[in-house]
Amino acid sequence: HYVMQGKHTDPTPVVDPQPATMAPARKPKLSTPKLTRPSSKSSIPWVYLVLVVLVAGGACLWFVSQQRRSKSGDASQQGHQTHAQGQGQRQAEGQSEQPVDMFVQNPRDHWKKQGDAKDWYKGAVKHWDNQEATYAAVIGGFGHLNSPDARESKAFIRKVMARQIEEVQKSGGKLVALDCCSGVGRVSGEVLLHIFQEVDLVEPSSTMITQARKNLGPGPEGLAARGVPPGHRVGHFHQEGLQEHKLAPRRYDTIFVQWCLMHLTDDDAVHFLLRAAGALKDGGLIIVKENVGDASTNAIIVHHDDNTVTRSMVHWEELFEKAQVEVVEHDKQHEFDEELFPVYMWALKPKP
Repeated sequence: HYVMQGKHTDPTPVVDPQPATMAPARKPKLSTPKLTRPSSKSSIPWVYLVLVVLVAGGACLWFVSQQRRSKSGDASQQGHQTHAQGQGQRQAEGQSEQPVDMFVQNPRDHWKKQGDAKDWYKGAVKHWDNQEATYAAVIGGFGHLNSPDARESKAFIRKVMARQIEEVQKSGGKLVALDCCSGVGRVSGEVLLHIFQEVDLVEPSSTMITQARKNLGPGPEGLAARGVPPGHRVGHFHQEGLQEHKLAPRRYDTIFVQWCLMHLTDDDAVHFLLRAAGALKDGGLIIVKENVGDASTNAIIVHHDDNTVTRSMVHWEELFEKAQVEVVEHDKQHEFDEELFPVYMWALKPKP
């Protein structure tokens, strides 16, 4: 569901802008007149003339440098005033000086500051309630990525769930999936309902889940418009956060979590995976699809615009270990823009 966070660039802390000083002007090279050996009668006037030229030239250079220095000081003062005015305006409007993207070396420090994380989750829901309820919006404006994202997700699911899919095709039973942080129902309508006979959705934003009901409903803009096979349907819509959702025991063949754990604290992500294990049928899998930051550290990138974090590969593996799940298959999303964070898919099963 949720938007991919940001471009694939290393975030840097936001600091006060430096004064708008000018670079020192390069001293111009003065061409020295080519002097011929004068006669004894004209040597003194020539010397005086050269001295006058040099003194006058030096005076001009000094005057120009003073003018530039004065302008530089004015610009510097204006720069400080502009920043102070901007800071005062943001404070008056209740805006924080906190950078949008912030690199945090120790994730525990960040989550400790969040306390019980209620405000963290409220901020995320508020963000999505104020976004357009469209496919493009939930992919951060990268609407052209919907097709490759859906295509590779379906291929991954069919690979890791091949045995279960074949058994259902022979027996005539049904496979049930859970779409976590479903947004407008993009993943359900483009991926899950093409494979699973029944899909439940969990989404905390009223704006998004209202549109999901339309996108996955019986009308002309609903399931029929998305090429969903006849008989495949939505089971339940749950409007609540994943961290508080109570999963039905042993209901699901697959719990699909895309761009959702990025909204959860580390502890809540681990607790959800532990609960999800109890909601799987025998042989069921949890499939996680998320952004991945620098794979060599345990640091996180905190995105304050929508209250998400980008975790490293090391960090993801630590969370999976704490949640007592093991990776049975993983793959990288290949058809995304290079400027974006890498996106990985993991198929997880509970450890015995």
